[in-house]
Amino acid sequence: MKKLILIPIIILLLSVNALAAGPAFLNMVGSRSCDLPYTTNLALWLDGECSIITESGLEISQWNDISGNNNHATQSTASLKPDLAQLGGFNAVHWDGGDGMTLTSTIAFGNHTLIAVVQPDDTATVKTIITGASDSLQWSIIADEKQKLTRMNQDDISTADSATSTIAISIIAAKYEDGTGNAYKFWLNGVADGASTHNDDLSTNITEIGTKGGSEVFAGNILALVVFTEYVSDANVDAIIAYFNGRYGAY
Repeated sequence: MKKLILIPIIILLLSVNALAAGPAFLNMVGSRSCDLPYTTNLALWLDGECSIITESGLEISQWNDISGNNNHATQSTASLKPDLAQLGGFNAVHWDGGDGMTLTSTIAFGNHTLIAVVQPDDTATVKTIITGASDSLQWSIIADEKQKLTRMNQDDISTADSATSTIAISIIAAKYEDGTGNAYKFWLNGVADGASTHNDDLSTNITEIGTKGGSEVFAGNILALVVFTEYVSDANVDAIIAYFNGRYGAY
């Protein structure tokens, strides 16, 4: 009697690069996790490894939000589009100091927790990560490469204690409590990097990535950006930072 032997075929899809096929670039991350350890009040998640990035000639017109809110970052003007890049084997969105993207929906003002994987350029300018119009929260890296929170066009809230590296990937975080409590705190590569209280209340939503209305534009690479409309607990911030460090090995 003949026996039929079935040989299983296992296909491991590590990545799909559609640069030659068309304008959409999708990186399928294989064994890399695309599940944050905490997602309550998650408002935005842009990720170089997990998001769909739409580009043509490496110029990015849309970076898809994977928070479930479909709040994508977009740019239709060619001269203002950031570029798709590779950094340490990872997908990055590169900003040349003159680019910027707009969110398809605003992120309401109030409590915020912000986490990003970045490698800024060594430029003596303010490099905005996220902001909106006047009286919104502006999160930036300033000329000495330290994180800074500002009530945009109004008051400086505070600056972190330590400089972010311009030659290696860093995981940075900041959280801001609007109103009762008025606390803030920074992290750099898993270590608390300054905390206190402030006297600034916000009144305008977040609308932009990498620019402050065409000024104080980010220069360097952003590999991932996460925004919560919540003053997330330190334990959950630590868990999200550890999640990204498991992928990028920043520290």
